[in-house]
Amino acid sequence: MHDSRTVANRFLELARERGQMLTPMQLLKLVYIAHGWMLGLAGRPLIRDEVQAWQYGPVIPPLYNAVRSYRRDPVSQSLAQPI
Repeated sequence: MHDSRTVANRFLELARERGQMLTPMQLLKLVYIAHGWMLGLAGRPLIRDEVQAWQYGPVIPPLYNAVRSYRRDPVSQSLAQPI
């Protein structure tokens, strides 16, 4: 299992390679969907962080806290990794 920010950083890297940027909402959803696919296909979780049901959809709190300062702007830097 991985930290959600590690998976998010990989998505950011892939987007940059394609000349694209991701918003916090896109990043949260991509990590959530990748986690679901891993559970469904491999029967094991991709991330170790808890997914919570919030008012407007699923949220991974450590990832949300890492990107919330961007608001609706694209995430322009790699996310800090846990110690």
